[in-house]
Amino acid sequence: RELALWTRCVDARKVVAARALKHRKSLMVIPGGEQEQIRTVEGKEEVFLQKRMGFIKLALEQNAAVVPCYAFGCVDLYSTYTNLFFKPREWLRKTLGVCIPMYRGALGFLPLRKPVHLVLGAPLELPPLTKPGQPTEEEVQMAHGKYVEALKNLYDEEKHQFGHADRELTIS
Repeated sequence: RELALWTRCVDARKVVAARALKHRKSLMVIPGGEQEQIRTVEGKEEVFLQKRMGFIKLALEQNAAVVPCYAFGCVDLYSTYTNLFFKPREWLRKTLGVCIPMYRGALGFLPLRKPVHLVLGAPLELPPLTKPGQPTEEEVQMAHGKYVEALKNLYDEEKHQFGHADRELTIS
């Protein structure tokens, strides 16, 4: 955590992100969180985004654009053992907030030597709110749907360039 903060990352709490946006800073949010850490399967392109709407709500509150992005190759950096002790690890995650991903890389925890390509889509200007700064649940869901659609389109448009033409993106 301290190393991440030292490299100009910020704490993922809403109040910290809101303050950064108020100061006109850009944020890169990886919304999958613990779900992606514990459930990632090597070679399977899946993002855990279906119930992750907080970043969209924050963008609506702060009138900030969101930019869909995808990192091709991330799921190939480690051999994953998703099913190994899954139930106890899931219990720890849900009960104590401790996530223990099971994986193996080049020398244990180091990633395998595989290319990673980050692609960015066009910024999504979210629709204006009926009450500025106070999005309704419907407005959040609508904006989230637009983001998910843009992410899927970005993935489908770019996957051929990076050798992933045979893979489909799953949104869980």
